[in-house]
Amino acid sequence: MTGRRVSDLVLWRVFGAMLVGLGLLLFVPGLQLATLSGSVYYALYGALLFGSGCLIARCHRAGVWLYMASFILTVAWAVAEVGCSVWLLLPRLDLPLALTGLLVSVWIGRRMRRVVATLSGLRFATNPLRALRGAAVMVLVVLVLGAIVAEVPRRAHAALAHILAGNDAGHEWRHYGNTLKGQRYAPIGQLHRDNVAELQVAWTYHTGEKQGSAATTFEATPIKIRDTLYFCTPRNVVIALDAETGTETWRHDPRAHLEHNYYLTCRGVSYHEADIAAPGSCPRRILTATGDARLIALDAETGELCRDFGQFGTVDLTRGLGEVKPGHYAVTSAPTIVSGLAIVGGQIIDVSAHEPPGVVRAYDATTGALVWNWSPADPNNTAPLEAGETYPRGSPNAWAPASADEALGLVYLATSVEKPDSWGGTRNPTAERFSSAIVALEVTTGHLRWVYQTVHHDVWDMDQGAQPTLLDIKTDSGVRRALIAATKRGDIFVLDRETGQPIVPAPEKPVPQGAPLGDWLSPTQPFSQLSFQPKPLSERDMWGVSPFDQLWCRIQFRKYRYQGIFTAQTEQGQGSLIYPGHYGVLNWGGVTVDEARQLLIATPNYVGYWSRLIPKPRPKLASVQGNEWQWPEQRLPYSVEFGAFLSPLGIPCNAPPWGEIAAIDLVSNQVIWRHALGTTRDQAPLGLALPLGVPSLGGPVLTAGGLAFMAGTVDDYLRAFDIFSGTELWRGRLPAGGQATPMTYVSERSGRQFVIVAAGGHRGLGTTYGDSVVAFALPD
Repeated sequence: MTGRRVSDLVLWRVFGAMLVGLGLLLFVPGLQLATLSGSVYYALYGALLFGSGCLIARCHRAGVWLYMASFILTVAWAVAEVGCSVWLLLPRLDLPLALTGLLVSVWIGRRMRRVVATLSGLRFATNPLRALRGAAVMVLVVLVLGAIVAEVPRRAHAALAHILAGNDAGHEWRHYGNTLKGQRYAPIGQLHRDNVAELQVAWTYHTGEKQGSAATTFEATPIKIRDTLYFCTPRNVVIALDAETGTETWRHDPRAHLEHNYYLTCRGVSYHEADIAAPGSCPRRILTATGDARLIALDAETGELCRDFGQFGTVDLTRGLGEVKPGHYAVTSAPTIVSGLAIVGGQIIDVSAHEPPGVVRAYDATTGALVWNWSPADPNNTAPLEAGETYPRGSPNAWAPASADEALGLVYLATSVEKPDSWGGTRNPTAERFSSAIVALEVTTGHLRWVYQTVHHDVWDMDQGAQPTLLDIKTDSGVRRALIAATKRGDIFVLDRETGQPIVPAPEKPVPQGAPLGDWLSPTQPFSQLSFQPKPLSERDMWGVSPFDQLWCRIQFRKYRYQGIFTAQTEQGQGSLIYPGHYGVLNWGGVTVDEARQLLIATPNYVGYWSRLIPKPRPKLASVQGNEWQWPEQRLPYSVEFGAFLSPLGIPCNAPPWGEIAAIDLVSNQVIWRHALGTTRDQAPLGLALPLGVPSLGGPVLTAGGLAFMAGTVDDYLRAFDIFSGTELWRGRLPAGGQATPMTYVSERSGRQFVIVAAGGHRGLGTTYGDSVVAFALPD
């Protein structure tokens, strides 16, 4: 045999050995999946690869035919599982296509034919390589055409096809959500779909803060008063910038003690202007709350402390909370300023059942005096706490910004759950009513008006993280004063904001049971008919960049306890799969609404989490009555561990899209368009920008110009979308992750519309860290 034939033979046998190895790598775990009542495909495909590899290594042409059978089997199985969706077919077909490409390539194919002819003295009567090449080409054509079709935007909804005129003159952004209604809508029409592509960076400001050991996140949304921007950094430094140029006017460092805080963020500050100011006071002031539990008033002109507020400009928010360990109580959201009151909730760390009270308090925005306090554990007692008294522990908290209807005299709270999040056997029965709920209080007194609970006995951390959004909705029975509550579970509850009754039906439906010993689950949960809640996962929904990590995800899926949404927590096996997960379909970014167009824009996320209860040494159970049990001395029987349901490559195990942008017509309550949001550019190797739709954190904003702006995706962009179709019209590169809600305004000096976003990254999402505030505008 010539040297050329020997080298061809070596290549043939190397290829066969590779198929043998890949076959074993798929067959063994594939067999494990089959024993878990999962798909038998992987074991069968691995066996076929193994067999074809053995035959090819022996230079037997039957190996090529056997390989062709494995390829046909794979294509048929993949299409049967997921149809013709290109991104779902890709991980099922990428390895088979790559192997087929090698096999039918001129480089290997010709050498294989020569070896077969030399060793067997036979030639292929029917060339299997040619047939295999044709099949592979057909599959590739389908995938490419599918990718093209998937990127074609859907047709616009005719009812929205009009532009509203905006009032551009010196538009401000006076509250976290622009107005107290939390709509995140700007009546500005200077930017629109015909000119938004011309946006460019107008200026960039750097705060100078560096990332620390804690989970640092720059989530601030600036407010704009007159021609000054005000915002806070993760370490609670308050900064004022010239709205036209981005030049720093002043900064105030409260020197917050955050050494023990696990999570560092400050989403915004608030503004108050007194009608009548005492001599020497600061009538225009910025109020901010800190991670070490202080409420601070600053002169809006200079940044100096307003000495007539509290104790020389500061109110101690730990007063009345009892024991507060460092880092266990913080304020991350902007105070809500309404009717001269600063209404403040708080964030409580999820460690034990003995965390600080979840009280919400209202302070005089001028003097800092406590006006009223509302505790979920003592909801009828709102009189200001006396010196030496403490609020009852064991109650839900409200860490999200509140909204307010000044005409109705009501403030609306979004509440969390009593700690710990994942086990509720020792919760306060009185406070439980207000867990994961929307609560309406009278602004001036704090008296309870109504409560609507979105999750009963929440042990999934499905708390209310988004600011409630208020608007008037057109219905068959006339215009209704509505409140929209966007939830982590994906449901959007539309309530009458006077009574708390659902406007969009939200019937109670049975949910899975099976609570761990000592806890209980509600037999039903409310399900809104307006929802982005994903369909329950199945094994075929597992994804990966190759058959190997997809197979790993399938095995893990089969090992977890999973019965759909509200699957009970468990200490058994690997634990439970929680989907939607703790990250939430809709988190603190909430939604944005255009009241005139009756349009809602949301950016839902779809990432699963796993969770497992870890038993602690158990004390003797004490019977209360019947089948109810109580753990003595409030001692918790479990701790919990959890994390995102990711493959070994760090990719979500559930199939994309993992993030979307979508629009709802609030008249018909129909989703009128939805598209994958964001690419993998800053997460995938080599900057591969696949338009799969990626997770985001931070909400969208709307303008009268028919645009939606969004910057929260894990690729570092600010984007503009056409609200009529969802088409992406423009994207601007950011220096870091933009996990914050943008805002927009018109400068009083130049008359230009600016779009502003904090770009500082998010440690929890692994985005690029930075310290920038970036402004975009049309060329001057």
